[in-house]
Amino acid sequence: MRDRPKVGEILVQAGIIDELQLAAALGEQTRWGRRLGMTLVKLGMVQEGQLVRALAKQFDLPVASLSGKKIAPEVIALVPAKVACDHSVIPLFVKKEGPKAQLFLGMEEPSDLGVLDDLAFRTGMLIRPVMVGPSEIGEAIDRYYTAKSAPAAPASPEPARPGDTLSETNLRRIREEPPPTAPSRAAPIPPAVAAPPLGFVPSNESIFDPIPAPPAGPVAPEPIEEITAPVQPAVEVAPPIPLTPPIAPVASQAAPVPAPTSTPAPVASSDALALERAHLLEETERTRLVAKAIAHLLIEKGILTLEELQARIEKLKTKPPASGAAV
Repeated sequence: MRDRPKVGEILVQAGIIDELQLAAALGEQTRWGRRLGMTLVKLGMVQEGQLVRALAKQFDLPVASLSGKKIAPEVIALVPAKVACDHSVIPLFVKKEGPKAQLFLGMEEPSDLGVLDDLAFRTGMLIRPVMVGPSEIGEAIDRYYTAKSAPAAPASPEPARPGDTLSETNLRRIREEPPPTAPSRAAPIPPAVAAPPLGFVPSNESIFDPIPAPPAGPVAPEPIEEITAPVQPAVEVAPPIPLTPPIAPVASQAAPVPAPTSTPAPVASSDALALERAHLLEETERTRLVAKAIAHLLIEKGILTLEELQARIEKLKTKPPASGAAV
């Protein structure tokens, strides 16, 4: 009989654990002496259901659950306590069919072929391995072997009912789940929302005019008129003339002398006189404004009083004008 693949290799190939997790579990197994399956469950690397399903599929074995079931005492007597504890196995039931009876053996690791050969030699039966969860095997060993060796008070045995004893009807097979197939029919497409008819206006927008329906037949494109804005002639804006000349910041500073303006070319004698007179009047007005500003500044600064200023003005009026002054 050829060797079966080991539990760790099966779990790694199935993608349930990786190489690092297997190495860590093997180290814990060597340290504590537990079976690899129970070690993986204790470390939280594998769930017990995952372990049972993966090994049952790999070895094509049935699965049994011991919850709420009893094992006949004569079946327990077929496997010694040392063999059950060392190899983590539990006898389940015997099936008498054909020339040789069959012993169904609950196992945590079906790759252990040595225990199968040993029990086949001991019992003279065919050994049929069955996958059982590690925790259930441990509880069964404690119940039927460890507790049996300890002294206990005698108790009246409960009558065993036929439905409570393990039998072949309690075995089940793990089948490969079929791959999901595409649905035979496509999902129904939700109906499209019909567009409102032309000219329809909601009730809350009744103040607007309805949209007119398009005319039947081909519609000629409307001519596009080119709109050109009239070009406005450029208007030359003259610079604004200051109303008041700048005020000198210091009273002692003399008023700025206005820059001489260019004299227009003589066109006629009467026009030249008129232009010159207008120019003199403009200069006189500017001078008057400058003098007025200076007077206000002198009074504000307290340099002169209003009476002194008026006296000086009167004095200037009585003086004869200098020769060449503008009249």
